[in-house]
Amino acid sequence: MSNQIKWAVVAFILTFLGACATSGGSPSVGPRNVEGGGGILADARVSSASAYAPVSLTINISQFDPGIPSDPNQYEEKGVWPELRRTESVRFSLGVTRALEEASYFDRVKMSPDMSSSASFYVSGEILESNGEDVRIKVKVLDASGKTVLLKRFSHRVPEYALSDPRQRGADLYDPLFEKVARDIVSSVKRTNVRRMESLKSIEELSFAAAFAPDYFDRYLNVNSRGRTKLLGAPANDDPMLLRVRSVRLKDQEFLDKLQENYTNFVRTTNQPYDVWQRSAFREAKAAREAEAARNARVLMGALAIGLAAGMASNADSYGDAFGAGAVATVGAAALKSGIERGKDAKSHIGSLNELGRSLNTQLAPTVMTLEDEVVEFTGSAAEQYAQWQDYLRRVYVITKTPDVTL
Repeated sequence: MSNQIKWAVVAFILTFLGACATSGGSPSVGPRNVEGGGGILADARVSSASAYAPVSLTINISQFDPGIPSDPNQYEEKGVWPELRRTESVRFSLGVTRALEEASYFDRVKMSPDMSSSASFYVSGEILESNGEDVRIKVKVLDASGKTVLLKRFSHRVPEYALSDPRQRGADLYDPLFEKVARDIVSSVKRTNVRRMESLKSIEELSFAAAFAPDYFDRYLNVNSRGRTKLLGAPANDDPMLLRVRSVRLKDQEFLDKLQENYTNFVRTTNQPYDVWQRSAFREAKAAREAEAARNARVLMGALAIGLAAGMASNADSYGDAFGAGAVATVGAAALKSGIERGKDAKSHIGSLNELGRSLNTQLAPTVMTLEDEVVEFTGSAAEQYAQWQDYLRRVYVITKTPDVTL
């Protein structure tokens, strides 16, 4: 058999095996295969002397959904100001990232624009409420296979003493919330058994590899129609294609490290105006909540008193009974009037809260974060920069060709 026929047979077999390994689905998390990504067929050697060793345990926290209403007319009604919320989406994500770093459970903790980077676990979140006193968020954690590990709503009310606590000086009033989220994430991940954890580490690395060389690495993964990924096998640890992809991945991690600096610098520039907003908003939110509670209590008391007076009047047999009913009714009316006044106070505080949000909305105008890697500049949002970077990496990967391998 000629060498040309032999090479054709080998190429056909490897292509067939790669096609059988996947069902054509797209993974719900992690890097995506891009048509023309540039995989070159090579030997899938598995050597007992060089058994595959998966990467370390990593977790990526994607930028939170700011929870901005689609209808601009609802901004003031819901107390949501777009630039404030967009700023909080970065601050909240970075807050959870730092809390997870403090937990010292994961080997690598990084904030990323979305869930397209490679990791063992992924965290996404949405801001449901943030008014300086009360904050509510929804957090979801997925593992590298696309399985949900945690889905939970978290809430926190800032205690008044936190504003004057010297130990809190310079800290975000919402830090206890981020620490609570980090504890629950670590607790959920710890329930993963050792065997599955190793499988997730392998899926993490091989998903990244498949994004660059799908016709070589796809054979090790199966992605079903729901986007869930299953590990089918692994190459040898000294596989030339794997070594090549690992060197590319180091560059990708360097980019994410640089992006962390941008996130940190962005948050640092917003610290002073956000702290002013947070503390002022706390007082207005607390006053509005208390005024609303007092209004409800007084209106309820007034309504009950008037109802009691009506009952007394209908059953009055004497002047004294009628007088007593009238007195109760007077007290009830006064309570209702007081409740209405308290309601006006609550609206006034809510109006002040909206004004604070509106003013910060102006101070925190959109900030363009630029990032350079060598002589290449990436601009736009963090997500746009990372997408440009991934395209750039794929082009470099294809241009550099494949190292020599032995069949």
